[in-house]
Amino acid sequence: MAWYDTIFVIINLDTKQPTPSQWYAALRAYIDKIELMCLDLVDVSATHRGLCPKLDGNPNHFLRSDGEQAAPPGSGGVGGATGSADGEIIVADGTGGDTIKGSGILISQSVENNNTTVPTGAAVQDALDALPVAGDVVGPASSTDNALARFDGPGGKTLQNSLMTVDDNGTANIPAAQKYKVGGADVFNTPKRTIILHGSGGKASTTDGNDSFSTVETSTNKILVNGSKFIASTSDKYHQWETPMPDNWDLGTIKAVPWIYTDSTDASDHTIIFGLQCVAIRNGDNADTAWGTAQESTITVASSIAGKEVAGAETTAITPGGTAAKGCKLRFRTYRKGADTHTGDVILTQWALEIGTNNFSDE
Repeated sequence: MAWYDTIFVIINLDTKQPTPSQWYAALRAYIDKIELMCLDLVDVSATHRGLCPKLDGNPNHFLRSDGEQAAPPGSGGVGGATGSADGEIIVADGTGGDTIKGSGILISQSVENNNTTVPTGAAVQDALDALPVAGDVVGPASSTDNALARFDGPGGKTLQNSLMTVDDNGTANIPAAQKYKVGGADVFNTPKRTIILHGSGGKASTTDGNDSFSTVETSTNKILVNGSKFIASTSDKYHQWETPMPDNWDLGTIKAVPWIYTDSTDASDHTIIFGLQCVAIRNGDNADTAWGTAQESTITVASSIAGKEVAGAETTAITPGGTAAKGCKLRFRTYRKGADTHTGDVILTQWALEIGTNNFSDE
């Protein structure tokens, strides 16, 4: 049956070939019939608007499949604050289960030492990766190649640089101005050495030489005191030595302390003065090379020193004449100054020389 046959049935039109006016009348009647059918379905009561129930005004209700307005099954609706901070953690507000609020705690991309942020998992992992594990130590941003590492503080985990180095061959080195210590006492990396010019050695100068070698035996213990005798005189009297210098001599200046002995009881605020000078002689040098400048040591006799051995004051630095070099020898000349005021004879038992070195070994 064609669609228009339905129209004809609805309006009770029994002809199959209607005129245009009949067509119009039939179509009009069909439309009116539909409108009446719709009006029968429309409910404009307080609970419905057309085919759908009216909303009940509760923001927590939703339209169910049966057309009723109701809360979702299982819990009530959840309501929150009107605003929150970006990245803020939300927490329950009370025990009702349907109200939330901002916690004031933010999600952070870094690990911070405070109570207002919670780091992300990635931030925590980054922080853990940056931490030393048990036994690890942390050093400075840079260091000196071959420098020994030193602990910085008592924690056992932090290192610092040092001035001492150990090269790839195992040679240890410290700066020239620094010192080694053993038991808290200084061990110089350029130690001083002592050389003794004994009074019973050497030889009196041919010109204005001292008197002679002399030996005195003490009365009680029979101890022999040996040295070069210098009599009281109005002019300087000389005595000489020579000695090869060790290869580790630093070629610098020398300081010296004289030791004397006298039997004289002259003790009336007199002075005993000895001087010392030297010259460096290398292989092939002229023997007749000028002496360096002499430096003197003065002993003031305030009371009797008869039978006593006395050390004079250390001289100032003595600079050798000539040209000092590794492997050279030094020739020394001492004198008792004629201008001193002690009236008795004096035995010079030794000069103790102090030299600087540039190596522990004599080689």
